[in-house]
Amino acid sequence: DYPTELSDELEEKIKSEYSDYEKDLSMIRKMNGSSEDIISKYRIHNSEEYIFVDNGMFSKMNKVNLGNYEGTQYVLQWYDRNLRIFSNLQNICKDGDRVLLLIGSSHLKILKDLVNGDPDMILIENKNWL
Repeated sequence: DYPTELSDELEEKIKSEYSDYEKDLSMIRKMNGSSEDIISKYRIHNSEEYIFVDNGMFSKMNKVNLGNYEGTQYVLQWYDRNLRIFSNLQNICKDGDRVLLLIGSSHLKILKDLVNGDPDMILIENKNWL
């Protein structure tokens, strides 16, 4: 991981212009359900639907421009964190290594794209164990 502080100030500005913010956040909360079972949580957070909605929030935030690309600035902070996580992954992997990565669902779409774009890495997904 690479800890990054996302700007609360930018988030507040974005929320005022991102009309679906509460609706999308509510959908994510609803999808999370009330289950405390860790396997159920993993299944939910690894579902294509959840990843689509979660990642879609960043795409919608990027659209917000109050004159200084506030949405883009916020999303850049998020991508910066993910690029650093990916750099860490690249630097710990040696030829022939097999690595199991457990990470929050908000990172999945970006990290999958980055791993798939790296000619030295092969992404093997196995959701059957869930």
